[in-house]
Amino acid sequence: MKYKQWNISKMNEQLAILRKLYRQTRNEDLLYDIDLLQSAKERNVKPFEYPGTFRDQLIEEAIAVKDNIPFLEDISIFGELDPLLRRDLIDYEDEYNISTKDLLYFIHDFYREIDPEMARIFFKIFKERRDNLKFTPDRGITFTTDKLNYSYIAVARQDVVADYINAIHEYAHAIADRLYYRNNYNSGYPFIELMPLFMQFLACDKMMEDFDNVSKDVTGYKANELDIFIQFARSIDMMSCYLGQLCFEPERLPRKKKEIITDMMTRLHTGKEEVLDLLDVSTLERLSYLIPYMTAIELYYLYKSDPERAIYTLKGIVTMPEQENYGIALADKEICLNEHSRKLTLDINRDLKTFRN
Repeated sequence: MKYKQWNISKMNEQLAILRKLYRQTRNEDLLYDIDLLQSAKERNVKPFEYPGTFRDQLIEEAIAVKDNIPFLEDISIFGELDPLLRRDLIDYEDEYNISTKDLLYFIHDFYREIDPEMARIFFKIFKERRDNLKFTPDRGITFTTDKLNYSYIAVARQDVVADYINAIHEYAHAIADRLYYRNNYNSGYPFIELMPLFMQFLACDKMMEDFDNVSKDVTGYKANELDIFIQFARSIDMMSCYLGQLCFEPERLPRKKKEIITDMMTRLHTGKEEVLDLLDVSTLERLSYLIPYMTAIELYYLYKSDPERAIYTLKGIVTMPEQENYGIALADKEICLNEHSRKLTLDINRDLKTFRN
């Protein structure tokens, strides 16, 4: 299969440019790009790595919960969708013979049709695909070297319908980075994943329009994705209940993992297995995907009635400067979380039932 790795020669060339610029300017921002590119060259780029102890990570989560207090009520409401989704009907992901050519054509045609500005950015990135694109059986990742305005894209590929969606997702990250680059992906600004998750909804619709015999699997993918995020919401709700005032006094958190588990079991009135499931994925990671997913739902239904306004609103969110309250910022853009979350669940249930009948 082509696209097994990024172009190491290109990486070496870019590292030389960045190091020369750093020697000339001593601009420490360049060190971030150098470290990122060197790590990618050595295949050490991994999402959601946390240095320090388990308690350090939990303190970081407490800070994240505190920073996202304006969203906690909406997250709790989203978690209430749990009994509504018909999980017994979810069945998807048959294998397909997806050629590299077909996959690249799909990405190309998708972004060509979305928006003129995004299309221009996409084509600039896409023409470098022999150097900056690779397929991987692992989790995909995209990163941008800001000073060189250059992106590297790894797409998870397993010959299932999700391959198309994964590719759309990762290219959306690269496009968003060109619109407004942010190097901190896991705290502060909560919409890093917004453009990719929004584009996934549109990619699912395009697949159902363009391809034969994929509707069941695409619907199953959407249902499974919704299920994951409902469980994210419930986990965040539980963690915020546990942290409570500790969000404002994280130094009061227990110090060792065993002590934390025991304390959580006591405070949440639950068992060890439930607590371990809660701790399996960090609250910070869940927040960084759930808030944009909930926002993407509203943009998706707006797109159905007014595509231009939806894309305009999306760009406004992606490029907004740092805010003290992102909930107010969404309201200012007339985005109301959970306005369509129940409708999405019912729409997916209806389609799941159709494929089972």
